[in-house]
Amino acid sequence: MAFLNNRVVPYQLVIFDIDGTLVDSFEQFIELLNCFAGKYRYALMHKDQVEHLRALPPRQIRQALNLSIFQTFRLMYDCKREMRRSGKMPELFEGIADLLRHLKQQGVRMAIVTSNTPNNCRKYLGAELFQLFEWVESNASIYSLERKTSGFSPRI
Repeated sequence: MAFLNNRVVPYQLVIFDIDGTLVDSFEQFIELLNCFAGKYRYALMHKDQVEHLRALPPRQIRQALNLSIFQTFRLMYDCKREMRRSGKMPELFEGIADLLRHLKQQGVRMAIVTSNTPNNCRKYLGAELFQLFEWVESNASIYSLERKTSGFSPRI
């Protein structure tokens, strides 16, 4: 619910990201970062650093690893390729499936804006939950998700 002029107004649209919002992909992300630490010459991530990194935006994670923009894009390409190869899938956060169904039952329109691919979104959510979304904007840059959503104007 939202408030407008001290009145409760139901949300008409909710926009989600997949990674870290609907599915818990952070542990897999850290495993992949450690897998490529030697190639890109940054320190391995340890458990005590993980929670600190979890709270940081992508740009600050890049800075913490001392990666250039070029290295970051190469690393992301390598990580995506390794995720496809491994077949490992992150799991939905607890309660997300019920939440998405409830929002749909309440007439809330839902969209996804993500740096992930549509196929991964479908795999992570499953066919039933994926069908609840009216709009999916995929392959968004991790640095431009904010810009992508600022001008969002779905068909209402």
